[in-house]
Amino acid sequence: MNFPLNLLKLDQSYISAIENDAENTVLAQYAVFKKISAMLVKLFQKYINTYGSIDNIPEDLLKKHDQLLSELMNNYRNLRNDLYIHLNRTAKLLENIFQSEGNVSFFYSIACKKQKKLKQKIEYYNAIERFYNYSGRK
Repeated sequence: MNFPLNLLKLDQSYISAIENDAENTVLAQYAVFKKISAMLVKLFQKYINTYGSIDNIPEDLLKKHDQLLSELMNNYRNLRNDLYIHLNRTAKLLENIFQSEGNVSFFYSIACKKQKKLKQKIEYYNAIERFYNYSGRK
């Protein structure tokens, strides 16, 4: 059976542009996530510096901080999966480049850097998730 989309002869550059837009959206979401999460981590550190330990932080401040962190994690709950999707695409790209050009090409080195940055972004997300699971919960 011929599906309508199969009948279209989509230009590869069009598909690539859509994938680039999706990746740019994910990277923009990550940038906002990182900025807000860094602010919340600094705020929590300020509470610890002010009150001496987590146990001495007033309950209302802990609840407010937990609420903000919970909203952040809820709003960006799909971010890690989106980053993994792009990491997997980059891994496939690396494999294709390696097979066609080897590991000394310019494109291979660019894809390696991209892969490394995506891994760092996933590690950061995981660290914030661990912080969320730890902070303020007694």
